[in-house]
Amino acid sequence: MMKKTVLFKAGLASFSALMMLAQPTFANDTIHFSNCTEAWENGYSDIHRGEPGYSSRLDKDGDGVACERSKAPRGVFKPRQSSLQNRVSSSGWVKQDGYWYYYSDNGNPVTNSWKGDYYLKSDGTMAQSEWIYDSYYKGWYYLKSDGSYARNTWIGSYYLKLNGKMAQSEWIYDSSYQAWYYLKSDGSYAQNAWQGAFYLKANGKMAQGEWIYDFSYQSWYYLKSDGSYARNTWQGNYYLKSDGKMAKNERVDGGRYYVDGSGLWKP
Repeated sequence: MMKKTVLFKAGLASFSALMMLAQPTFANDTIHFSNCTEAWENGYSDIHRGEPGYSSRLDKDGDGVACERSKAPRGVFKPRQSSLQNRVSSSGWVKQDGYWYYYSDNGNPVTNSWKGDYYLKSDGTMAQSEWIYDSYYKGWYYLKSDGSYARNTWIGSYYLKLNGKMAQSEWIYDSSYQAWYYLKSDGSYAQNAWQGAFYLKANGKMAQGEWIYDFSYQSWYYLKSDGSYARNTWQGNYYLKSDGKMAKNERVDGGRYYVDGSGLWKP
């Protein structure tokens, strides 16, 4: 009995040793980063507790996620080589770590370039829900949540044209709102202001077939159906002078008529 017991205990010891050797070795013990910049430069981001490269020192807010991708300065994050990338034998889209990349024939990610309606940024990731400036086309573009560029639509105070470029220093007609707008040099729409002989209202729409009061010039103007201001003419019982201002307390139209303080001529 003693001999069997010794053999049984020896067998258990050997089995325990084999089990210890069989345990997987996690990369946490071999991958270490001194800071998040180093992690991002090596293609690691949003590292959850227990994952390779995680350490509480990198998890400043203690939420269990270190080196969040959203906090990486532009251009710092570099996609790491992976078995998935190595399997890419021809150009195509690949999703890695929650981000889309487009790989060229040589297996490298495309950067600072368009692939159809989609833009690949300097770190190779597809732009989504953000503005990008393309120095080649010299224009701003807005990439929607699905990555495609916005066109014929507004993003806040800015308008994206048919080709996706943000309108700047130009007139655009929005068929949805059935109105003309003027986009300034910074791309935002003009409001409560003149652009030549045309007036842009508070909502940015060009005034047409209506009266507007300009507080800067402290005067009423009438904008005709084409949007230009009326001058040297009557609009009802009110007279618009050569500068477009409505006449008040003065004789008009060759001195033949007098308009009162409200601008009204009474026959």
